[in-house]
Amino acid sequence: MSDPRTTPAHQKTSSYHPTGGWNEKRTHSDGHSYWRDGKLHREDGYAVDRRSNRQVWIGGKLIPAPETKQDVRLTFTGVTKAGYLHWEDQDGMIRVRAHLNARNAYEMRYFDVEGEPEPHWAGGYTLVVHYDDGERRYFRQDYDHGVPKLHRLDGPAIQLPVTTRNHAAKSKWLEDGQRVDGPVELFIRHRMKMKAQPDDWSPPVITDREAARLRAVVIADPESPIALDVAFTYSNEYSEAICHIDGLPAPQHHSVADEAAAWLAALTGEDDDDTAGDEFITGPDDTDETGN
Repeated sequence: MSDPRTTPAHQKTSSYHPTGGWNEKRTHSDGHSYWRDGKLHREDGYAVDRRSNRQVWIGGKLIPAPETKQDVRLTFTGVTKAGYLHWEDQDGMIRVRAHLNARNAYEMRYFDVEGEPEPHWAGGYTLVVHYDDGERRYFRQDYDHGVPKLHRLDGPAIQLPVTTRNHAAKSKWLEDGQRVDGPVELFIRHRMKMKAQPDDWSPPVITDREAARLRAVVIADPESPIALDVAFTYSNEYSEAICHIDGLPAPQHHSVADEAAAWLAALTGEDDDDTAGDEFITGPDDTDETGN
């Protein structure tokens, strides 16, 4: 028997709500949820509208929340007669628009205050396609009539669902429609270097863009297996990402050779400075002479 203290109150109607399209409203202790024929559904606002959680559902399908900067507060305002979902900013401007495409996937587009395509603040994409199985594809399309290109800077442009075996390894990184080396390829490059030069522990030289991709996966989920691989293989990029998460200045880095030389000098007493090696015990100084 259900507990009346936890069971939500039901409000069922014989017809669909004129703007929301729902025919059942459930009242919870911290808000409401709206349903259509047993499926979460609301066309003029959030289907789950509770104090701790607000979600958009259409026909029993969860629509992922758009990802924007913290200073842009978006509100879902509903579905138009043409079937477009709109999210507006605090000034009432449409910043995100989504619709169901021919493959039954939701295409979500980002716009600036002028109504022009706006690249995502971190990923650089302007269009995300959300598939039912959890796969996401990220594109850059400067204008509606332009050809979209797979493009993402802060993660894989073809991101497979977490239910896929080895999803991180199988997801593909692309920029401007071209394949680029993601973290997995960089790990392989490191293993090849270790095999060819077993006495050299330093990671291979990587470009700034490759380093940015490593930091991106750590920032996205610092406890994921791939982030821990970054910590073990490319420790500099991992520590920079953690500092970014914590809002700290980027750390100063020393090469493996420099650290080994400092430790050797400290152990053999070849350096007259009694504090030799202390910087590697207490951690490098994160500030410069100006205090930054």
